Amino acid sequence: MKAFKILVGLLITVIVIAVIVVTIFISQINAIVKEVIETVGSDALHTPVTVDKVDIKLKEGEGTISGISVANPSGFSTADMLQIGNVGLHIDTSSVGDEVLVLKKVFVNGVTFLAEHKNLTDTNVQKMIDHISSGKSKPSVESKQSSSTSDSGDKVRLMIESLQVGSTEVTLLSDQYGTKNFTIPSYNQNNIGDKQRGLSPEELSKAVVANLLKRIKMVLSDRIKNESKDRLKGKLKSELDDKLKDKIDTGKLKSLFQ
Repeated sequence: MKAFKILVGLLITVIVIAVIVVTIFISQINAIVKEVIETVGSDALHTPVTVDKVDIKLKEGEGTISGISVANPSGFSTADMLQIGNVGLHIDTSSVGDEVLVLKKVFVNGVTFLAEHKNLTDTNVQKMIDHISSGKSKPSVESKQSSSTSDSGDKVRLMIESLQVGSTEVTLLSDQYGTKNFTIPSYNQNNIGDKQRGLSPEELSKAVVANLLKRIKMVLSDRIKNESKDRLKGKLKSELDDKLKDKIDTGKLKSLFQ
């Protein structure tokens, strides 16, 4: 009987400790997610990533991430390259605690992008694509100092079943062509990762950002080419007009002596 009471006492103690651990984890989950996004995102994209606010409600299977900013890569202005107003999350609660956390739906809204073009062919878009394509991460100072966050990020595996990105407002700043504004239409991206293996936070961030950059690059390249053609046409027309004017003036001058 005494052994039974001891066993029950130990069991209750374990349950209480588990509840305390879970409670502490839930109370700190917003800070943990914020730090993981900033640390892993900065490492993956080779440029600082910051987040204003995170609000995750695991029990309800919902979450919001507000005010994500991605700085320009080195060699460009100090302004942010990418800003995301709000990210809404619908979490598959049955996957909480599994090896892969499944995000059933992710909504991205309020996206603005600053595209910079200089030296005829250099753009911040291409430089960021090169960083992602290299497959290498650039450990930030913060990640070196926070090994616990890095370990948490490494262990987490994620999958997004449906990603919906709203229209992106792009501002192009070009040394050659001045300032231009255009919009990238909204789009969907499905099944990023899978339920068996998932993706690390770094792999997931690269997959999402790379797709957006690819779309911006396509439109940006067309805009720069069209602008270049228009400038060339304008220059040729001006030169032809000048030559025609010279011919007319020369003809008038000759007629005076005939």
